[in-house]
Amino acid sequence: MNQLNIFLLVLVIVLAVFTVFQYIKKRKLQSKWRNLKQSYDKHCWEKSQQLESLRQNTEKLTQELERKQKALNTLKDETMSSIRYARRIQEAAFTQDSELLKIFPEAFIYTRTHSIVSGDFYKAIETQNFKIFALADCAGHGIPGGFLTMLGISILKEQLSEHYTDTEIHTAEILEKMRDGIISSLNSGDSNIENINDGLNLTLVAFNKNNNSLIFSGANQNLYIWRNGDVKVLKGDKIPVGWSMKGNLPYTEQGCEIFVGDMVFFTTDSLQSQFGGENDQKFGSKRLVQMFQEIGSKSAVEQKNIISNTVETWIDGHIQVDDISLAGIRI
Repeated sequence: MNQLNIFLLVLVIVLAVFTVFQYIKKRKLQSKWRNLKQSYDKHCWEKSQQLESLRQNTEKLTQELERKQKALNTLKDETMSSIRYARRIQEAAFTQDSELLKIFPEAFIYTRTHSIVSGDFYKAIETQNFKIFALADCAGHGIPGGFLTMLGISILKEQLSEHYTDTEIHTAEILEKMRDGIISSLNSGDSNIENINDGLNLTLVAFNKNNNSLIFSGANQNLYIWRNGDVKVLKGDKIPVGWSMKGNLPYTEQGCEIFVGDMVFFTTDSLQSQFGGENDQKFGSKRLVQMFQEIGSKSAVEQKNIISNTVETWIDGHIQVDDISLAGIRI
């Protein structure tokens, strides 16, 4: 055999071996690919099953959330409807503007509630010898304060009904009896420190129809009398109408001569405590007195409008902390 034939034979053998190795390698790669593909397909199938399960669970949760949201919306609507109706009942118990003007021909009431239901109340009542006005700030606001307003009005009317024909009236005594009624109704007692929030602050004034005078008692509230540009402040007692750590201390009574043209202002302490203005500070008593000095000569309608604009401007951009109530009566 010549060298060429030997070379060709070796070449054929090498090519055959190479082809066999390539074939074996290809088969291994194909096998590996099939295994990977099967593994991948299995993984995809498992993931698709998991995704389908998640989709179904998400759909169920979404439906459940929608159902609960619908139930919550229904409950909210019913609750808000009840609260609005409670507000209507509450307003019916307050002195209406027409009633107020029958008793006090030039007067105003300004209120800005914190919630739909107010924790403040006001009442004007006329007896044979007196015209009586009360402005109160009950503990809390919203629904709890609203319940207290109805209780407070009820007890106040009950006490005033006993003095319909009296020629003399004692506002301090009325506050003390109201306090007894509040404590009794709420089962308050000095054994429970939480009862300190059971009660109200109140300004009570009786205008004598037979002479130029008024009688004032205040529970944590003051009275402001404008006369010719000046404002006189009659300070109430720092005792709430309700349970107090101070016990059942007596209220004081102040008498004051009044003249035609005087303006008597009532207010809860909420405006003074309200943060606002450019410097985020309390309105304060100084600014309150200054406002009364500036508006005292104006008509009751103008006064209410100015107070409304002042309060709105002051609170703008700030959180209202409580119900705000002011009233004014021209002598």
